[in-house]
Amino acid sequence: MQLPIAPAQSRAARALLGWSQQELARKASVGTSTVAGFERGQRSPVPNNLEALKAAFEKAGITLLPGGAVAGPPPRFQVRSQVPQDRVTPIRWINEKDLADWASSRFGQSTFPELVRRLVLAEAGYHPQLRFPSGDSIAMQGWDGETKIDFVSPIIPSGAAGWELGTDQQPKTKADQAYRDRTNTPLHSDPTQTTFMFATPRRWAKKAEWETARKAEGIWKDVRVIDAVDLVQWLERFPALALWFARLINKIPKDATTLEQVWREWSASTTPPLSVQLVLADRDEAASRIWQWLLGEPSVFALQADAPIEAKAFLSAAIEQYPTGYRDFYHSRTIVAANADAARALADVGTPLIIVLEDAEPGLSNSLVQKGHHVFLALTGEADRGTPLKRPIRYSIQEELVQMGLRRDQAANLAHDSARSLTILRRLMPSAPGSKTPDWAAAANARYMIPALLTGAWDESKAADKRVLESLSGMPYADLARELGSILKEADNPLRKIGAAWKIASPRDAWFRLAGFLTAAGRILRSHQNRHGRSLGLA
Repeated sequence: MQLPIAPAQSRAARALLGWSQQELARKASVGTSTVAGFERGQRSPVPNNLEALKAAFEKAGITLLPGGAVAGPPPRFQVRSQVPQDRVTPIRWINEKDLADWASSRFGQSTFPELVRRLVLAEAGYHPQLRFPSGDSIAMQGWDGETKIDFVSPIIPSGAAGWELGTDQQPKTKADQAYRDRTNTPLHSDPTQTTFMFATPRRWAKKAEWETARKAEGIWKDVRVIDAVDLVQWLERFPALALWFARLINKIPKDATTLEQVWREWSASTTPPLSVQLVLADRDEAASRIWQWLLGEPSVFALQADAPIEAKAFLSAAIEQYPTGYRDFYHSRTIVAANADAARALADVGTPLIIVLEDAEPGLSNSLVQKGHHVFLALTGEADRGTPLKRPIRYSIQEELVQMGLRRDQAANLAHDSARSLTILRRLMPSAPGSKTPDWAAAANARYMIPALLTGAWDESKAADKRVLESLSGMPYADLARELGSILKEADNPLRKIGAAWKIASPRDAWFRLAGFLTAAGRILRSHQNRHGRSLGLA
């Protein structure tokens, strides 16, 4: 029996509305645990509760379509940024030659519809009546693309439009054939109510003459052509899409990347790759705050995680919950800046962006917001601002690892040893060689970290514990505590401190990173530690 709503639909609908699980539970008059268990696939609520969930979404304007699709109101992003027109500074990462070279390949021919689809989404936002088959589907009969929107722009016509796409070196030949075919067989389209669109990644010097001649025939509502010049200018307005395309053709800028690429590299650092659901586990409140932020006016959203890269991965995972069209829209507006200068270079584009930074001076963040951009700050360490990204409980990590394909005993060990940190978990799981050594495990810090590791845990309010640390480190405890305090501020470090109590949160991870620095003297220290017990003060 088909359920009235599926778990993925519930997550997607909540993303569109900016609802937390608690908010959905309140509106549907069910328990929050019922919503959480249902969305994780751990329980199937009684039919009345499922109908209540569906009714709550429909009342809020969400349509649950057959096959698992979800539709709702379009994203609320503005068409233009707040940058004055005479100060707009476009970013050109792609030129006409790049498009022509790409169009000559089979890969270019099969992905051209996807480029146009993403550009339309970036321009107009998600609309249900938007279709551009790509890949193996390009050989299907019918229009190459169809749109029907009420959005007015210099490029996309309002109302119904049928799109024909061609990558041939002689665009006029393809345009003539496509125009003739569609005029003779308009399929389900009414030519008097439909704009005929032709797009090519080639430069077409006489496209205006061709447009004028076809319009004069009076068959179609309107006739428009988009060529390489138009596509380059279109991509200039959406730097994230230009980056996406640059990666397709292996032309990658230095100081910026896409959020999709950040996710791929972060998740693929383990075997098997970390899943979206693992990243979201027990973090629904933070995800719903991100969705609410995206629905609101431009502002700064700061997220504090164990490492900046984890905060970025969480943003990607939150966006992943949207239905496909909405998700692609947000990706088309999101760009990850490598540094403050890269963010400044993006500030004056004419289209509102979601700019992701690891940190930024308040002046820079506020300046970007004033120009109409959303700013996401990925924070770490002991930053006392922003939304804290809490760690999943051990059981949730274990269950998601099992879903990823690990044996239950492996999953249990990793969940325990990671100390509930996904950043530590990434280092514990098998990964490709060449992963970067964290700063806290560098040789310069080994002198301070090894005594802490050998001790395991201690209470600095107890003189006996401090004497043991002094004996292990060969320095006054105040000096050691000062150095450890600096390490405590570093990204994804294994130290934890609550009041006077210190501990190594993940001894296995720390041993793995620091074992190479244990010399003969280190082995003596380890023997000394064994005589005192694995955990001092807090044992």
